[in-house]
Amino acid sequence: QFLYLIDLRCPRQGPLPPMACATSETCGMFLVLLAGFLYSVQGVGLHWLGELDVPSSQVAWSRALVQGAGILTYAQCTHHPALPPKDVRWWVFLRACIGGAGAILSMHALATLPLGDASALVAVRPVYTVLAARAFLGEPIHVLALPAVALSLVGVCLVARPTFLFDD
Repeated sequence: QFLYLIDLRCPRQGPLPPMACATSETCGMFLVLLAGFLYSVQGVGLHWLGELDVPSSQVAWSRALVQGAGILTYAQCTHHPALPPKDVRWWVFLRACIGGAGAILSMHALATLPLGDASALVAVRPVYTVLAARAFLGEPIHVLALPAVALSLVGVCLVARPTFLFDD
């Protein structure tokens, strides 16, 4: 049994070939691994652009333009409206502002810090996600997540080497 995740029908080009996966979980795992790889390539590019003194804000603006064009094209091809429903539009806008601020801050960190350090520090996002999911969504924290959160925070301290812990 195949789950067709993408079945685009552009009026001018006819149906585009669907992307089939054995299960949605398998495909999701593949897409996460691909995203991780692409984020790594993005980090190298951001660091390189930082060495060329290209401001993070210009990189973020360029990224927003390219993503916006891609998203509008996808919405047109799938016949989805470009804007979310009015009852959730404010929440979507708020999420976009928060995500955009996080992206700009991550870009600046990747451009200015040593790449390994910045990547390790930015990768603490899962810790925040676990805690935010509990606080805002009421999701339970799995017993194995607690040691992982603790180890992640220890790793951040080892990478960041704060002066109150490490007297160099």
